[in-house]
Amino acid sequence: MSPRDRRPRGDGGQLLAEAPVVFALVLVVLLLCLQGVLWATTALLARHAAFEGARVAATSPLDVAAAARAVLPAGWSASGVRDAGGAVAVDVVGPVLVPGLTDVLTITASAPVVAEPR
Repeated sequence: MSPRDRRPRGDGGQLLAEAPVVFALVLVVLLLCLQGVLWATTALLARHAAFEGARVAATSPLDVAAAARAVLPAGWSASGVRDAGGAVAVDVVGPVLVPGLTDVLTITASAPVVAEPR
């Protein structure tokens, strides 16, 4: 009896059947990780835009919304900028890699307006 005859039968092609499933799972995990990085970047940019709007509101009578939108890079947009008497709130919508997460990536950040002496 040769060593080939002693090998268990029935597992042939198992790797061929499992490889697409493992590849798909790795791809989904990678996309979710990248979406998490975009979410964190959106939160940082929203905070930065809110502070820029608060700075402009405290130092000059210029348009607060335009100043907050001006600091956002391409791919991110401010869906709303509110000057709430003492604070500036900015809603920022970030890019979406995973379909269906549009509402999840709307981040709201606010910054206090500290009046500067003139």
